Amino acid sequence: MLGVRSILVFAVVLIVCNQSTAGKHNEKLIEKELKTLEEIERLLEERESENGLQKSEDAKLLVKEAFGTCMEEFNRFRERQRQFKMEGLDGKPKRKRNRLFKRSKRSEEIQKIGHILNCAKKTLIKETGKTLKELSNEVEIAKCWKDTIKELANGENLPKRHQSSRSKRMTPDECNNIPDVHTYRTIDGQCNNLNNPFWGAEFQQQPRFLSEVYEINSVDKPRRSVINGEVLPNPRELSNAVFASAENDINESFNTLMSMNWGQFIDHDIVLTPQITGQDGAEISCCVDGNSPVERPECMAIGVDANDELGITCMEFVRSAPAAAVKLSGMDNLISIWCLMCLFE
Repeated sequence: MLGVRSILVFAVVLIVCNQSTAGKHNEKLIEKELKTLEEIERLLEERESENGLQKSEDAKLLVKEAFGTCMEEFNRFRERQRQFKMEGLDGKPKRKRNRLFKRSKRSEEIQKIGHILNCAKKTLIKETGKTLKELSNEVEIAKCWKDTIKELANGENLPKRHQSSRSKRMTPDECNNIPDVHTYRTIDGQCNNLNNPFWGAEFQQQPRFLSEVYEINSVDKPRRSVINGEVLPNPRELSNAVFASAENDINESFNTLMSMNWGQFIDHDIVLTPQITGQDGAEISCCVDGNSPVERPECMAIGVDANDELGITCMEFVRSAPAAAVKLSGMDNLISIWCLMCLFE
């Protein structure tokens, strides 16, 4: 579609050409023709303004309807979780837990927000047929997305506690006023990086070193294929193949049990990604009696061969809890213990 300036230039050229054929002695546009051009410009600007307002209203309606749909979907999701707990599927203690793994109310609140945001992104993809990257480049949609989140956060639809905690971000100057901040780490991770006070702090969105790679046009569905539609190998079978013992045991002098302990230290002592929880923080079950997988979005149960030494055919695997990723991007995860590895660029 031609812009206002393109049409005006075209109109001027036509008038000049018309004058040239009428007589070269006319060196200036007559007053009547100038007024005609001004009228054309005014009408075109009005039309563009009307189109812009219509686009803005359409985008606003689209985003608001997506959030409205997902608020209702979350209520249904919560009802399904309540049902799972009532039926005795969720809430079964799978292993002894220490206080380190105890779920907090705040992480559960953030999970709820993450669920609604991911759902809204999926809805927009479905309604527009565009990818998240394309949607983020749509000026009107990106603006309405941001404005709608602000409206919901200031109202009653999103937990105010999370909104208030996001607004109380400490500055580098405030960090430097903390006693012994240069000597000791803070318990929640704030100000451990003085230039970026919230890097690696608890309840923040985990940073990514690489962009997320989910299924095509998906917000949070892990890819199951890489090349030509070939399905990725089963995790259990891959694990068995990699760690299968040789016929003769090998005495390893370098990779000792300390390697495993170091991995545990990295994985649990300085960062922890919480899992999605059920009703009232109940542990989620993805398998029934270790054999039948349960179809639910919180799960990615791993199939196990019937001849496997585990004696089951379904291995529990609950997905990590989503962070409240407000940008139009794929799902990110939440930090529930401050993260040392997240403090450095």
